[in-house]
Formats: sequence, structure tokens, C-alpha cells
Amino acid sequence: MSRETLIGKDIPRIDSSDKALGRAKYATDIVLSGMLYARVARSPYPHAKILSIDTSEAEKLPGVKAVLTGIKDTPRGILMGVVSHSKDQVILPYERVRYVGEEVAAVAAVDEDTAEEAVALIKVEYERLPYVLTAEEAAKEGAPLIHDHKPGNVAASYRVDEGDVEEALKNSDYVWEKTLACDVASHALPEPFTAIASYESTGKFNVWVQNQCPFQMRQGLHNVMQVPASDIRVHSLAMSGAHGGRSDPSPSAFIACMLSRKTGRPVQVRMTREEVEECMRDKASKVWHIKVGFKKDGTITGRDIRTVLECGAYASSAVVELWVPLLIDEVLWRAPNYRYHGDLIYTNKTISSMMRTRSGIGPMAMDICFEQAGEVLGIDPMELRFKNALKPNEITPTKSVVTSTGLTESMIMAADKSGFRQKKGKMGPNRGIGIGCGNTQSMFYMGFRSGSTSFIKFNDDGSCTVFSGSCDLGQGNQTLFTQVAAEEIGIDMNDVKLCYGDTELCYQDPGNYSMSATVTSAQAVRKAAQDAKRRLLEIAADILDVSPDEVEMRGKEFYVKRRTGKGRGVKIGEVCRTAFKRGKPIFGFGDHRARVDYNEFEVGVKGVYGEKTYGQKVQSYSFGTTTVELEVDPETGRIRVDRIVAVNDCGTVLNPLLVRGNMHGQCNFMLGQSLSERTLWDAKTGRKITNTYRKYKVPTANETPDIETYFLNIPDPDGPYGAKEGSLGFGLGLHGAIANAIHDACGVWVYEMPITPDKLLKVIEENRK
Repeated sequence: MSRETLIGKDIPRIDSSDKALGRAKYATDIVLSGMLYARVARSPYPHAKILSIDTSEAEKLPGVKAVLTGIKDTPRGILMGVVSHSKDQVILPYERVRYVGEEVAAVAAVDEDTAEEAVALIKVEYERLPYVLTAEEAAKEGAPLIHDHKPGNVAASYRVDEGDVEEALKNSDYVWEKTLACDVASHALPEPFTAIASYESTGKFNVWVQNQCPFQMRQGLHNVMQVPASDIRVHSLAMSGAHGGRSDPSPSAFIACMLSRKTGRPVQVRMTREEVEECMRDKASKVWHIKVGFKKDGTITGRDIRTVLECGAYASSAVVELWVPLLIDEVLWRAPNYRYHGDLIYTNKTISSMMRTRSGIGPMAMDICFEQAGEVLGIDPMELRFKNALKPNEITPTKSVVTSTGLTESMIMAADKSGFRQKKGKMGPNRGIGIGCGNTQSMFYMGFRSGSTSFIKFNDDGSCTVFSGSCDLGQGNQTLFTQVAAEEIGIDMNDVKLCYGDTELCYQDPGNYSMSATVTSAQAVRKAAQDAKRRLLEIAADILDVSPDEVEMRGKEFYVKRRTGKGRGVKIGEVCRTAFKRGKPIFGFGDHRARVDYNEFEVGVKGVYGEKTYGQKVQSYSFGTTTVELEVDPETGRIRVDRIVAVNDCGTVLNPLLVRGNMHGQCNFMLGQSLSERTLWDAKTGRKITNTYRKYKVPTANETPDIETYFLNIPDPDGPYGAKEGSLGFGLGLHGAIANAIHDACGVWVYEMPITPDKLLKVIEENRK
């Protein structure tokens, strides 16, 4: 009798109990013998020259064990950054600071109070410099240069030109043109950043740090600390989210390593909430200028996009944020003529990096476009969407093949489940409904890290351990990998243990980046499990004196297939022990390389981050549609979202329980950035004002609407069991759904996120006039 499949079953997360009962070990829970505590002195200015640093008083303070400064301790010529051509940051600056909160010096002491006192004793002499806080200011002629080697404060540019956009727009029957914008956004992680480093006399670093990509973290430490990769071990940890904000190494991790090497003792660097918000990573703000040409029948003739992003003081992984919006825009809606020009601009703000919401402003633009163009052309906006939506196996302007898409099906289902057509324009005063579409990538090109290798070893009782270099940020990857291994081998999930995110024990993996956990990491686990199952069958067949293809597994025993009765069986533990006695212990090895065009990206000096890139940049794409029902208070500008219907095209749904939970999280994440999460700076001081949860308005349970989730279950040809990314793509249509619902409720259009009450009141008043 065949075993019931685990695929498609609601399986609770295997780490839920540990987290609920406080047993999970987070970074701040780790206390090592003799551990010192570090604090960091930070710049009070957004832009200044460092003239001198006096640490003498701090060094005299009893309990202080080491002091670091950029002038004395930062290695010259070694820069931090994700991409080689955009590296522009040192661990501790020794010439200039470029944003409020930038690390200037660090102290390690026997306790936190002593470290705090010592930091206050450090005297830094600055020469203040002019600064800029917006991309618009930074791009002006004569603006102060934040990096002298970057004229115009342009950190990076990305250009795609396909077809003849000018001619297409000129010959269009209607051209829609608008400028939209979204604010800088905080990752707003509940767990403040902590890094612990322990340097051994052998020259080895042990590091515990919140990060999405353990092997990228190790590579960064290897590059900056100038030690072999084998002398750096990044340990796995429980983490409470990342959202892209832990995708590149933080200076604090390097500071912990430097202090540990200097003192010969473990060192913890822990940041306060204010430090995290002021000094870690944000999502880049974007200005999105777009023109879309249409024929009379609603066919899109061409699309012209010019976008400007702020990367803050250093390029970091914001260079990736520059071209990812293209990967989203070109895949949703057809465009035979296409232009995308993006510029990443330095400002004297907190550094920007990737964020899980990617570019919600791009999908929002097109969802507003379809509504407004439909009115002009006399065509139902839904029909415009259906006409222009990409279909399976179509090719994007930059020559990627979209192997699977349920975009059209998701629109149909979302409209049906929400009653969209029946409700639009008929919900009564100040109430409205809107619809929006989104997508994202399932594993985009990441150089040699665009693949994962997994390993499984069996114990003599028939249980096994899976080794994966990926990690779990709270979305359930531990459960996913365990489920896939148990499914392939045919054993209980309780018999599978997982070792993950440990660079000493596991093989290379992209980490939790570019939505690779399912389509790349889990696929590698699946192949490792298949390899192990093959070895189990070979040994069992030998014991049963038949060929491997005559053997099947029932429960925890192997039997000969052709026997109608139970017959003789051999238990999995006996198979494992026999294999070990013969010097052939049971193991499995699995490797998966993403289906991307490696060679295409390696041509030229700048490769994928250069001026023009074509080829299969993404293995698979997930899609989806959301509808939003809301009510607007025209006197206060407040918006109350009452209902969200979300339809997810994430391929085969491996674990509906996990995917639903992630969908709820994405809806709330997008809701905050749509309506309340506004980031403000003090123009006089250059300091971020919204540096606590009291000031940065993350949605609470009170603002959470009813959320209904649905799946299409359209298999993808490349994912494990047909699965794709399942928690982000569908939700990128939420900005557009909210904007359209606001128009349906009160007749005004909004083009900027977040839509705070003051902004909406201003638009309503302008509309009245």
C-alpha cells in the first residue's frame, strides 16, 4: 500500500513550540564564557570630515578591554559591498562620515554599562560638510558629492532599450503618462540586530549573527578580515524576520570580529531599537515616471519607464533594488517596445538595501493605468488587463521565458471571490473596492551562488539528518526542507532532523535571498533525498536477493513488490546498519543549479549590474491578484481597510498552512507601506525622526482587516513538485488595489505611497476645488 503524500497537506511549523515556549535561541540568548560587550560611537552629523579621534580617556576606564577607530584599525583599500564594482564602504570610516549614525569607533568592555560610559568618553573632532537628503537635491548641479569618484552622486545606472519606444508612443491612439512615488520604508524587524564573534587562538572566527545569507556573510568576512574562508564559521540561529534587511553584512558584525581578535575573548555587539532604525538598512525610495501607449482596441504598444531611487550613503545591495523592479514590470504586462532607465542616487541618509516588497510602485502604476485608460478608450479595465497579460512561454523584453503564469486566472478568481464586478461603483458613499496584480521572482541570477547543494546522512536506526546551507527567518523553511526529505524517502517527518545555515557543516547555498528557498534549496534537498533513497533500495535489494527496481518501501520496511502477501521485510534500521558494516553508509547528495543564463551575465565588465543585460535572469515567476474593500473618512482622511481577497499563483502549494500564514504577513506588510509607514528626517540635523515604533507606524492587530486567501495550484515545470515562491508576488498588487479602491470610494486618484490622512485630505481638497 502506498504511503499518503505529504505534499499539499497542512503541516504546522516544526519550530513553533520552541518559539512559543521561549526555547528558541536567538542571538541575544547566546552567552559565551568570558564574553565582552561592545558599544559603538556614531556620527552625529549627516556629512563631515573626521579631523581627529581621541580615545585616551575611554582606554583608561576600568573594565575597558579594547577600543577600535577607523584611523587606527580599519584596513586601507578594503571595502564592503555586495557587488564588486559598487563596493564603497569601510568598516569604520577614517576620512568622512556620510550619514547620522555611521559607525566611528567601538569599545569592548566587561559589561554594557562600562562600554556605554567608555563610548561617551571618546572625543571626535569633525568638520561639518554640506549634505543632501533627497535624490532631487543630490542630482542638482553643484550639489555636494557624497563620494568624490561618483559624479552627480549617481551610484549606479541600469538601461534597457528594446524596440522603438518613441515611434510606438508617437503612433499610439492613446498615451497614458504619470509620475508616482513611494517613500523610504523601514524593514521594522521585531528583533534588534545582534552580532557575536569568538576568535580562537588557531585563527578561527565563530560568528553568530542575524543574516539571510550565511555564505554571503562568510564571504564578506573573508574579504574584509583577510582570512581564509575555512577560518570563518557562521552558526545558525533562530531569527524573527529579515524582509531583505539582513541580506548584506553589517559593519557591526565586522566590529565584533575585530574586537574579538584584538581581545582574544568573545564579543557581543547589540544595537538598540533607535540604532537599528537609524543605522541599519531601509528600502530605497522611488520615483517612477511612466508612459504607456495603447491602440484603440486596448493593446499596449510600448512602455517607457524612468525611475530614480535613493540608496542612502552607500550602494550596499540597493544596486540590486535598481534592476529588480524591471524584472517585475516586464513580466506582468506585454510591451513589444520597452524602455527602462533607472538611476541609483546617493544621499546622506541611512543606507538602503533590498526589501521583500520590491517595487510595489511599478504594479501600482499599471493598475491605475488600466482603470484610467479603460475610461478613455471605453473598454472595461479588466478586459484591458486580460488582453495585455503575459501568457505561459512568452518572452519578456530582456529575453527571459515565463515558463508558468496564472496571472489571468488569478484575476478571474479574485474578482469572483470578492464580488468585484458587482460591487465596483456600488458600495455606497465613501466605500470602494479596487483590484491590483503583482508578481515576483523565484530565484534570480546571483553569480556562482545561484545554486544549492544539500547532503543527507542516515543513522543506524533509520533516522537521518538533512544539511542545507539555507536558513529560516520565520517563514517555515525548516518545515519545508524536512517535509521534502520525508516525502522523497518515505519516512516520517519526526525521523528527519535538520542542520541548516552553518557554513562549517553545510554546503554553499544562496540563503534566503531572491525567493530561492523553495525552487533552489528545497530542490537540492529533494535530489539529496532521492539519492539517499536509491542507496537504501540498493542495499535492501541485496539483502532480499532481488534487483532494486523490485523493492518498495512500506512504512519503515522494504519488501519485494511482486509478493501479494506481506512476505519477508527488512527494516530501514537493518538496511542502514548493513550498509555501514559494508563500508557504504547511507547518504544522499543533491545539487540544484537555477535555470538562468550564466554566460549571458558574465559577459562584459559589469555583468548583471551593467548597462544592458539580456537572457534568462529568473528561473520562475509567481503571480497573483488582490482586491481591497475600504472606507474613507472625507473629513479626517483616514482609511479603514475592511477586507482583502488574495489569490496566489505559487505553483503547487506544498504546505497550505505555511503559505496562508506567509500571505497574511505579506498583506499586512504591504498594508503598512500603503497607508501608515512614513519615514521622516529632520532637515536641520539630517537625523531620522521615525526611529521607534511609536513614530514609525507599523500596522497592529487593530488595523488588520479580514484576509481571505486562495490558491490556483498551477504547477511550474522547474520547481519541486511544481512549486514556486509563495509569499510575496501576489501581494505586490496591493498598492494598486488600495489606490483604485480609494478612487472608487471618493473619486480621487493618489499617486504616492504611503497614503497618509494628511496626503489624502490634500488630494480631496484639491479635487473639491
